[in-house]
Amino acid sequence: MTKGYSSLPIKAVALATGLGLGFLSYPILAASGSGGDTVRGLYDVLLNTMKNGHALGQSGRFMQLAPVIHRSFDIVSMADWRSARPGPV
Repeated sequence: MTKGYSSLPIKAVALATGLGLGFLSYPILAASGSGGDTVRGLYDVLLNTMKNGHALGQSGRFMQLAPVIHRSFDIVSMADWRSARPGPV
């Protein structure tokens, strides 16, 4: 007797992989405006997405969040291990 796999972990891994690949495929964009504007924009989209999460579904939530995350964070630099070292690069 074999145990079946739950589709939830598989979907979570697929979503994480998609987000990771999406972040790495976008060019580096500087955040516009002040830091407060950036945080407020991220918060507004995140809150709206959470409120409408059931209606949006998994791919809809991704489509709502991906652009604002790309504008708010420099994922490539954050993931670059060389930038974490002290001293000249």
